[in-house]
Amino acid sequence: MKLKYWREENVVILQDDLAERTKFSKAYICDVENGKIKPSVKFRRNFINAFGKDTHDMIEEFTGIK
Repeated sequence: MKLKYWREENVVILQDDLAERTKFSKAYICDVENGKIKPSVKFRRNFINAFGKDTHDMIEEFTGIK
């Protein structure tokens, strides 16, 4: 999961900011970044919208499938 990469390298926002943008808790984001849980479909959708990225690129990052 490259969530932390996208968060830090592409937009440089804090977990708190991402939590606000995605409507998910900072604890949830931390767990996803640390591989403790897999992100839900709803979180992935909200995450893509928060970054304004191309859906295909983001899905590739989440799944590793090209």
